[in-house]
Amino acid sequence: MANYLSIFLHLSQENKTLTLYASGYAREGVDESEIHKILNSAKKRLIHFNLHLKKDAKGLYIEMRHKADYSADGIPIRLFLVLLLNFSLRFEEVMSLDKDQQMIHVVRDKL
Repeated sequence: MANYLSIFLHLSQENKTLTLYASGYAREGVDESEIHKILNSAKKRLIHFNLHLKKDAKGLYIEMRHKADYSADGIPIRLFLVLLLNFSLRFEEVMSLDKDQQMIHVVRDKL
């Protein structure tokens, strides 16, 4: 089965930035307007994160991004772990806004 939830990061040593990405996919056949409702609610709650509706070969998905600049002091391990934990918890908030189960939730759906 395809991976329908992904959290990954991109490290740019040149720009001294760390960008975290998370994506959660809609179920097949779900109307785009339903996912827009979830996205709009999430944007109101999580104003410090970039949230976008996108589509790829696997389907429609919400992507959340957060860029952190580490040019001043590097990336202390403890700060990095807190950043990852906070980012993943905030994305779980996005997924929890899906009260009608329009999106694939890997824990609930046991994928």
